[in-house]
Amino acid sequence: MTTQSRTIAPALMPAEITGYTRKVAIAALASQMLIVLTGGLVRLTASGLGCSTWPRCSADALTATPELGIHSYIEFGNRLLTFVLLAVAILSVLAVWRVGRRDLRLLSLSLLLFVPLQALVGMVTVLTHLNPWVVSVHFLVSMPLVMWATQFCARVHGAPRFATDVTSVRLGRTAGVLTFAILVAGTILTGSGPHAGDHGAARTGLDPQVVTPFHSVLIYAIVAVLVVLLLRLTRQGSPAAGTVWLALGVVLAQGVIGYIQHFTGLPIPVVAAHMLGSTAVVAAVTFMNHSVSSASDDAPAAS
Repeated sequence: MTTQSRTIAPALMPAEITGYTRKVAIAALASQMLIVLTGGLVRLTASGLGCSTWPRCSADALTATPELGIHSYIEFGNRLLTFVLLAVAILSVLAVWRVGRRDLRLLSLSLLLFVPLQALVGMVTVLTHLNPWVVSVHFLVSMPLVMWATQFCARVHGAPRFATDVTSVRLGRTAGVLTFAILVAGTILTGSGPHAGDHGAARTGLDPQVVTPFHSVLIYAIVAVLVVLLLRLTRQGSPAAGTVWLALGVVLAQGVIGYIQHFTGLPIPVVAAHMLGSTAVVAAVTFMNHSVSSASDDAPAAS
């Protein structure tokens, strides 16, 4: 082993959490949020079939070409981001492997294993010619990745956990379940709307006017749950109330963006902001649940 390799190995695999580890954790979360945005831009620019097959861009071209047009560059560029996510996930695993924290190992390994799964769902999306239900799954698979990346980032940075009562913990978890339900309803609504990812792609056939109220009710429900949780924690004087304020603010901002896109005819920039906002909601609610813990929560396990 050369002197250089002996120097690089400890830097990539430190025995304790360092500034490098924290930067890798931030990169893990940022990259997972970014690919949701770029994937949304593929759909919003009708570039979903800019590359008609997978993993090649077309039967005659491995990558995007001028002959295939601008849409091929948008679609293939989004595919290449998968390798960035994979590289960041590998660095995440290495960065915590020698730290002695089983929770960090499991979270980083979850990111590493799910990135290829997301790529496979992307393959099915292309090969089914943007079937709206498959497109929905493609989006939803990214949400656990954002959740795990948020947990990973919070734990690496030593974000505090505040002991609260069981009811508060259950309210936080209810908000998490409602978040997922909102995302599912949102993808169904998207599948019935105009932004299909390609001008010839199929839609779900569902009436957006029927799906929209259901989506809205779920948003009202999560706001109500967060307000109740906020009041409880504020009355108890718990510092965890700050993270509930954050989650509530992000949810309300996302709701405002949703109403703007609905009443302005779904303009692409606003829809893109709404897609990025969905990752912010997942991250904020996940961070809140990290903060709102029960008194019986165990300390991170060593291994």
